[in-house]
Amino acid sequence: MSSYVLPRTPPHAPRAEETDGVSSELSTAWAGVSGGKDVVYGGHFVSVGDLSGRRTTILCATPRFSDDQLIFKETYRHNGRRFKEEEEVLKHIHAEGNIPGVVRLKDWEHVHTGFKPLEIGPGEAFRPKVRLALLDDGEDLREAKSVNELLKTFYDVLEVHRTIHLERHVLHRDMSMQDSFAYPPVAKVDGRCVLTDPPPFIKDVLNGSIRDLENRTAGCLILDADSSPGLRERPADPHTGLANRKGTPMCIARSVCIGQPHATYPLSIAGVPMPTLTPAAERLYVKAYGRRRYEAFAEKNPYTCHGAIPLRKLPDPPPPFVYRPCHEAESVFWTMFAALLIAQPANAEREPHASARVAARWTNLYGHQMPAHPTEYWDDRVSILTMSDEAWESCFDTEMRDVALLLAEISHQTSPEYEYWTPRPPDDHLHEAVQRLILQYLVDHFDKDIVLDRNHRRPTEARTRF
Repeated sequence: MSSYVLPRTPPHAPRAEETDGVSSELSTAWAGVSGGKDVVYGGHFVSVGDLSGRRTTILCATPRFSDDQLIFKETYRHNGRRFKEEEEVLKHIHAEGNIPGVVRLKDWEHVHTGFKPLEIGPGEAFRPKVRLALLDDGEDLREAKSVNELLKTFYDVLEVHRTIHLERHVLHRDMSMQDSFAYPPVAKVDGRCVLTDPPPFIKDVLNGSIRDLENRTAGCLILDADSSPGLRERPADPHTGLANRKGTPMCIARSVCIGQPHATYPLSIAGVPMPTLTPAAERLYVKAYGRRRYEAFAEKNPYTCHGAIPLRKLPDPPPPFVYRPCHEAESVFWTMFAALLIAQPANAEREPHASARVAARWTNLYGHQMPAHPTEYWDDRVSILTMSDEAWESCFDTEMRDVALLLAEISHQTSPEYEYWTPRPPDDHLHEAVQRLILQYLVDHFDKDIVLDRNHRRPTEARTRF
């Protein structure tokens, strides 16, 4: 167990002499978590920032003499590039009651060294260091116990994204494997109410009954709201900071990456209809969400996809870029693909190295970077989206054939640039499509789950040739 990095030292990969020590400058904000008593925190690092950017460091911690779990987050905040401060976004999200699946704020402060605030950078590069104490924690997505458990987590991630957008007018804008947890224990905090009408989550849907408010928890925990703009009552304006490129490079949506609607012909305009459900899955869906929601996303005629008419050719000129909820859903897809590609089935033989195709697809994803000149850029992740069903299957163990086909179906839903279509589909249409596909898989594989080896990952590098 290690304690938190001493706040007087700049963040970097922690050395033993730092992580073995105990910070002596935890302020009364953190002491207040345990009733004002002196507290020493032990825990483990989730991530440690490098020397570039915000140098964000995250620690899961347990107060001494307590079983409560907290997340401490320290970051150098470039105030001029934030839409809203993270603590303000979290307060806004939970203002009308806690929304399950979103991390909750205990308190925050500016980090000091001695009696001076810790700051770096001159002029416009100036960044003060801030520390947030967050009430919840969870487990890394790569620690999922089974394929079904992992898919349930992603289903709830999509449901939470929908909820904070539709109910609180917030877009998250930075989905990745580091920004969501699985199996979150929910801290009981006196004086905090729950949202009066939270949505059903996947556990409610599959059980065929909706839990009461106090027990209706999500199977995910979404972190890092420091990139989230609040939309308020006004629509997104492409001439504001909403058009700025923001996100984790490997998981950022293609259009967000280049700051304009993507134009990969014919991928950008090749639409597929909204998925329908089998009678068994549809019954569960309607019991949880109602017939009205199901029918709201039904195709109006054989020619529509997501209620719109796909184009035959790319528009000239293209429409301006606007960050939409569908970009969030695309980021969830990239995260899902990454998590499942490296998941090791417990009963499958371990591979000494990755196949050439798996290594290439992982390089396309993990090596993706945001371009300095978007107009001269080709997104290598398109190679993933254009794979045939056979190619998808070859990326996974034979036991996970149906998982591969599920990802192929989701990729077809994710591929188009919906900004080109008229009328523009509902804001949460892509969330709906992906959730339907996950639900159908979970119903079909209810008693055919695939147990995962939580201690091993599939290799992503091909055999080295000399």
